[in-house]
Order: sequence, then structure tokens, then C-alpha cells
Amino acid sequence: MLIWKTNSFDIKIASVRYRCLLPSRYLELHGYKCCFYAGNNPINFKNRSDSDVLIFVKSFTPYDLSLAKKAKQAGVPVILDICDNIFIDEYVSKSQFKPSEVFKEMSEVASAIVTTGVALKNTIQTQINPSVPIFVVPDANETVEDINYALSIGKWGRWLRLFLYSPISSISIIKNSLPGKIKTVKTSYSKYRQKIKSKFKDKYYNKLLNILSKYKKQTKTFLKKLIKLAYFHKYLHYINKIKNMLVNYANKKHFTSELAINTVVLQKPIINSVNLKENFNDSSVTVNKKIANSCKTVLWFGNHGAAYGNFGMLNLLDIAEPLIKVSQEINFRLLVVSNNYKKYCKYIQPLPFSTDYMEWDLFSIYNNISQSDVVIIPNSQCAFSICKSANRAILSLSLGVPVVATRTPALEDLNECIIIDDWERGLKTYLSNQQLVDSDLKKAQSIISSSYSGEAVANRWSNLIEQITGG
Repeated sequence: MLIWKTNSFDIKIASVRYRCLLPSRYLELHGYKCCFYAGNNPINFKNRSDSDVLIFVKSFTPYDLSLAKKAKQAGVPVILDICDNIFIDEYVSKSQFKPSEVFKEMSEVASAIVTTGVALKNTIQTQINPSVPIFVVPDANETVEDINYALSIGKWGRWLRLFLYSPISSISIIKNSLPGKIKTVKTSYSKYRQKIKSKFKDKYYNKLLNILSKYKKQTKTFLKKLIKLAYFHKYLHYINKIKNMLVNYANKKHFTSELAINTVVLQKPIINSVNLKENFNDSSVTVNKKIANSCKTVLWFGNHGAAYGNFGMLNLLDIAEPLIKVSQEINFRLLVVSNNYKKYCKYIQPLPFSTDYMEWDLFSIYNNISQSDVVIIPNSQCAFSICKSANRAILSLSLGVPVVATRTPALEDLNECIIIDDWERGLKTYLSNQQLVDSDLKKAQSIISSSYSGEAVANRWSNLIEQITGG
């Protein structure tokens, strides 16, 4: 069993999908079984099997350190998967501990470390004991089918897998999560009470609390019965029956290995058009009326940035000059798809050419990319940004859109099918030379299929797991 441990199980977090759910999906084709834990979920190693491996994905907290030590004592191999340079000084958690220090301690009990590329591998080597092997496994190309899989795991697939792996542990996790969920509802109501009161009367809130309270009591009673059944040997056959029923149900659903067949798509996906009025507030979308129908679209997408590292939306300002020059010769709009409209309004909208903004969304981003003419990926090349993976370039190329980017180690494999550093020439070329676009995209498809498909990444994972387990 591959036991994946993340800090949070939020599907919108890229590391959860790219470094956990995506590889696990294709590893199931290799016969591996997977289950997923998050946060402070307890993990029981008492009934471990020889095939168990504990994989921490961007989860390096004091609690994770204690889990890693317990796993080591129980004979369970520990793998640390790291996708960001957490060793820069500014990288501090909200709880004010340094993930880098915890990571170093966890590496002492780790059997292997996995990372996204050579740049981050070189950084890690300066921080830990050289006896710990470091493997490079790049981010895979994420398809729409991969996201649907991730959503299915997030909704119910995760709990099914936990129950199959450890019934008592999964019941305990569900039980412990209930008070937090109810507290969240109460807190949200208190925070937005005045807004809610304008639409609903207080009696509806009280009714909701009564329902939640009743649900909590009923669930606690049900969980107690299940726990008793699991602890008494004479009732264990009930657990086995439930397991068999769930396994049969799983075989009929799309989260089994059948899901991964014929899903490595490189063509543009068919996605329903996005209705802006229904999906976005007026404040989150800006449309320049001067844009003509013949206008080209230059796309930048990604996280707006953070308090640490020079990355995100403001990197666009580093290439403002070539963008301005190209705009004087070619009619284009810059479309920014991100998660900070205020930052866009303050820094990007004032640029002297047409710009639009759209809020990033798991599914609509595929539409945003496939309808663009070129994707730009500027990089500040600071200690944090230089370690970034190639996932945005891979996704764009897989959807049939050429890429102009700053040179980084992660993009070395793509040098022959993207334009590096020469922003003015790159933009002009890709916006006017369809023959070169087609040629570069053809090269990219071959590279993605061989090195960045879900199957290719799963092969790398499978090989390293066999090395550390001796299997």
C-alpha cells in the first residue's frame, strides 16, 4: 500500500494533484494500491504489510516528523516528495515553524527523497545527509480526466481507500473531523451574519444548527457501533463483507485502473463554453472594448505570488518592454488568469496595451489556454523561482499552444520546441508564423508522451519504489 500524506487535501492545491493524486492514479495501473491521509490524521502502522510505503507530499510539520519516526520504527520506508525550494529564508509556515528544519530532520529517517527537477535536487543536496538518495520525477501533464479523478478521490474515493486500508483508523478520522466541520459552519455564520440576515431570517439558522446537532449525534452513535464491531473478533466478518461490497463497487467505478486507459490526450479537450455572467462577478473580469475580432491572445496564467520568492503575476512587469514593442506591430490582448484581481488592476491593467483578467478555475483554465495564441512564462530566476517545474509549459503545449519562456533548468527538455528568453522575437514569431507553431507543437507532443505523460511519471515512481523496497 502506498500511503500518501499531504498537509491538506484541497484539490485546488497544485501539489496535491501533481505530486500525489496524478502519480497515484497511474501507479494503480502497475498494481499498486493507494490511500490518502492529510493534516493531523492518525496513521496506524501496527498491522503494516511488507509492501507499505509512506510518502509525504509537501507536508513537513512537527506532526509529520513524529509520523515519519513511527513509520521508521515499524519498518515502513519513508519517502519525502518536495516540489518547492523551502530552504529560502522567507519560507515560514503560518505556525511560525520552518518547514526546511523539519524536512532536514525527516530526511534522517527517509529512505529516499523525490523532487521535480535538477535545480531543486542540487539545492536539497546541500541541506541533507548525502547518504539519502534523491530521485527526479517531473510533474506529469495533467488532463481533464486527471482532474475528474482528483475530484472523485476528494469526494468519496479517499474515504473508501482509507476504510479498505484501516477501517478503525478511517472511522476515527471521520469522527474527529465532525466537530471541526460544524465549528466551521458556526464560524462562517458569525462572520457573515449581517449579510445572511438580509436574505434569511434567524429561524433558518437555528433550524440549520438543530439539523447539524442531530446529524452529529446520529453519526457519533453510528460510529461507536462500527468501532465496536471492528474491535470484537466475532464481528469481524461484517467488516470483511463491507470491504468486499466496496471493492465490487469500486471495480464498477472510474477510480480503478481502468480509468487511466487511453487518457493521455494531447489534443484540445472539448469543454463547454464558460458563461462569465454565471461563473464570475463583474468585478473579477475586465474586458477592453477596443479589442477587435482579429486580435491575438497572449496568455499568462498561474498563482499571483506570495510573501516569499519573486514569482507570480508581477514577473510580467519584467517583460513589459518587449510586450509593448510587439503590441505596436501586432494587435493582441494580454489575458491574465490568476487569483488576485486587485493586483492585476494595480500593476497589469495600466500597461499600454489591451489586457483582460479571469479568475483561475480547475476546468476553465483548459479553455483559456486552448483559445489563446501563445503562452508566456517569465521567471525571475531567483532562488525560489529557478526551481519551478515545467508543468505550465507542458500543459500549454499539450493543448496546442506555443510557449515563450525564461530559461530555467526544468525547461531544458523543451528547448527545441519553445522559444527561450528572446521575448520580442518569440512573440512576433509565434503570433505570425503558423508553420513554425505547428512544427514546434509536433516536437512537443513527442517529448510529452515519452517523458511527461501519466504513464511515464508512474514508471519513474515504480522504479524508485522498487529500489528502496527491494521489490
